[in-house]
Amino acid sequence: MTGSATSTDAGVGPPTPSQSGNLHLQVPQSPARRRSSRKGGIALRCEKLCVNRGEKRILHEVSVCFAESEFVAIMGASGAGKTTFLNSLMGRPGVGASWNGSLVFDSVNMTACSQLERDELRARMGYVTQDDIMLRVLTPREALRYRLLSVGADYENVDEEVASMLLRMGLEKCADTKVGDEASSIGGAGGLSGGERKRLNVALSLCSDPDLLLLDEPTSGLDSRKAKTLVEDLRQLTNDDGAGVKGVTVISTIHQPSAEVFRMFKKVFLLAGHGEAVFFGTVQQLIAKFKELGCPVPADTNPADHVMDVLETLPEVVRKMKKSYDEGVAVTNSLSGPAGAIGVAPAAIGMVDVASTSAASHSAGVAKRGPVVPMFKVLLHRSFTCMKREPFLTKIRLAQTVFIGLMVGFLFFQLEKNVVGVRNRSAVAFLLCLTQLLFSALGMLNVFIGERPVFLREALDRLYTPWQFWLSKVLLDIPLQSFYAGLTVCIVYYLIGLNQDSFDNFLVAVLVIMLQANVGSSFGFIVSAKAGSIDKALAITPVVVLPQVLLSGFMIDVESMPLFPFGALSYVTPFRYAWQALVFNEFNCKEPDASCRTSAWLEMGHPGVHPAPKTCSDSPCPFCCDSRELVGTVGICPVTTCDGALQSLGLTSGDIWPVGDTVSENSSFSVFVLLGITVFLRLLSFVVLLREYRKIERAGSIRTMATSSPEIDKAERLAGEQTDVEQVAQAGVFLPEVIPPEKKQ
Repeated sequence: MTGSATSTDAGVGPPTPSQSGNLHLQVPQSPARRRSSRKGGIALRCEKLCVNRGEKRILHEVSVCFAESEFVAIMGASGAGKTTFLNSLMGRPGVGASWNGSLVFDSVNMTACSQLERDELRARMGYVTQDDIMLRVLTPREALRYRLLSVGADYENVDEEVASMLLRMGLEKCADTKVGDEASSIGGAGGLSGGERKRLNVALSLCSDPDLLLLDEPTSGLDSRKAKTLVEDLRQLTNDDGAGVKGVTVISTIHQPSAEVFRMFKKVFLLAGHGEAVFFGTVQQLIAKFKELGCPVPADTNPADHVMDVLETLPEVVRKMKKSYDEGVAVTNSLSGPAGAIGVAPAAIGMVDVASTSAASHSAGVAKRGPVVPMFKVLLHRSFTCMKREPFLTKIRLAQTVFIGLMVGFLFFQLEKNVVGVRNRSAVAFLLCLTQLLFSALGMLNVFIGERPVFLREALDRLYTPWQFWLSKVLLDIPLQSFYAGLTVCIVYYLIGLNQDSFDNFLVAVLVIMLQANVGSSFGFIVSAKAGSIDKALAITPVVVLPQVLLSGFMIDVESMPLFPFGALSYVTPFRYAWQALVFNEFNCKEPDASCRTSAWLEMGHPGVHPAPKTCSDSPCPFCCDSRELVGTVGICPVTTCDGALQSLGLTSGDIWPVGDTVSENSSFSVFVLLGITVFLRLLSFVVLLREYRKIERAGSIRTMATSSPEIDKAERLAGEQTDVEQVAQAGVFLPEVIPPEKKQ
């Protein structure tokens, strides 16, 4: 049967795949890295695959079969459904999509196999996204090393495997250059070139040792030379190693390849408008087919360009190709029968169970997760490496801390202990809280927005759990934020001359600013995890920060706020407790001596009393009024004690809660409430991260970038989806519509 099917004109219908032989990626690696249980080469086929988005049909009854070790180019006009077809091969057709038909991989029907079979099958697949999702501060050597360790490579052999992979993908010359990006100078001169980034993206997918590699326009954005080099590398992956190990099956969408690149592909699969399959065969067979239909490829013309011209401008030729292809499918089915290359048992043909397969999809392209502790160590080490090299967390943040600290310190240099000084000390506490909140939040936004798609891709690939990723970030972020907060206080505290009655006052100030910095970092983590893009995150951040500033009690007294909602919200505002804790700590003074309680210091300037001093440096009271201030108070100084200073600021024990009778107790209360809020926000950041991950995981996922197009936008409107397409695109995933069981008839 196989021979009969294969004898059919390859330019007319799909060939029958060989069901024998073992398929294994030809990548030099240690024996410990090879999977212990082989299932043979993947023979991929689909029958009558239809994909709809709302009322629009993207793919129409596509039937095709790909044999093991084939190198296939998927081509078609714009909107023909190339990427949708590629996504469907991974079991996820796209945003808001419903689909039916049959997908069979290596004789395993994806609609009827067990969960374990799906996991094992998908662990043999790899997907290379059109957009390069990787950490920009790492080098190719480091990125490959971390990826290999995350899929279970031995520490003893990982360096040898990395060297082999670098050599295999032609990355040895840039092995120690940071990835960088087009808009940054990270890595020097913008980091890796476009071709090097593409090859690294492929290499990262190969680390999981796939048998089937799917690529979405890998040559996009590359010049002809780099595109040729990359396609040559991909073609080499399909070759046997000469020792009985089959090459990997490579299927790639491609857009406007050069003639030389086009001829490198062993097979070409064409999709016409409305997602209809019209040809599958070799390049030579395609050229012969065009000649047979009366539209031969002109001399000195790129066959790929001629293909696109025919598909877009000659509908009659396309109809003939479609008819010929359908006849080839019918012949193949009649020859092979229910168990053959294209035919499947009638019971297996039907609506694909998206809901039942969504849990398995996240394992696509990877083997099982590594052990928890070693995997966490890998994540922790990678996070530390990224943190050291991320300018928003190191150089820029350090410069911000020193500059703002010195500016505030010299602006409020050695404050007087007079009435004006009381208000200025309150302003210093406010500025310290505000700068730490903003710097920590914005620093986390700039960093995590870039890491978010990497996290979602790797977590959905089951390299690690969201809990492991979150914990590795938090364990490094807490000491980092605390360091900058402590440095700020060290610069400011003694320059300004804040409360020095006891060293404990300094330590409390350090603790409060550390907690406030961690509050800001937590807000930044939450916003960036939820927003998905830097533009949205920057738009949301002021909405999070400004209400805290207004409800802190600095701008307007808490007692003057309407109880609902502002007064009630102020009780759960971390900024309020941070500012209150600093103010209470600043005015937590020793009891004044007896000389301060004499009327001489309370009524200076009255007739017969000592003249008021120009400064309060000689006053035995914690605070006093100078001559200028006494003029406005008719000779009566309203502030001579710390309690009086707090009353002038509108802060009494009843303003927070009647928890204590002393300033020290109120200060401690504010610190403990702030500590509780900080812990809560850290845990909330994990909950938000987990919810975003679970939302994508439950809806269904595939590792490809959702390119912005009118087709997808219209599909979103038609499907009525609530999913944020841009957020999903940042994650490198597509979300299909889950088909209710009652509709799967």
